[in-house]
Amino acid sequence: MSNLGHGRGRALARNNVEHSAPRKDSTARAHQLARLVYRLLKFGTEYVDRGTAYYEDKFRQHQLQWLTKQAASLHLQLTPATEVPD
Repeated sequence: MSNLGHGRGRALARNNVEHSAPRKDSTARAHQLARLVYRLLKFGTEYVDRGTAYYEDKFRQHQLQWLTKQAASLHLQLTPATEVPD
């Protein structure tokens, strides 16, 4: 867990920043790890580290979904930005 720049550690670090109460954060982290271990033991599958890029992409998609929902609540619509040539 000390490698915060890597996959799951980075996700947990982001959770730590989002949650103000350290006790809730510890409990949530323990629950997340317990579910992971349970699935590994129950189904006998190996843990596959998906890497930092996977978690960053997933986080970015989540942000985009949230932003789209917020825009819709203001009766706005998001459009992709066009690339500006150099």
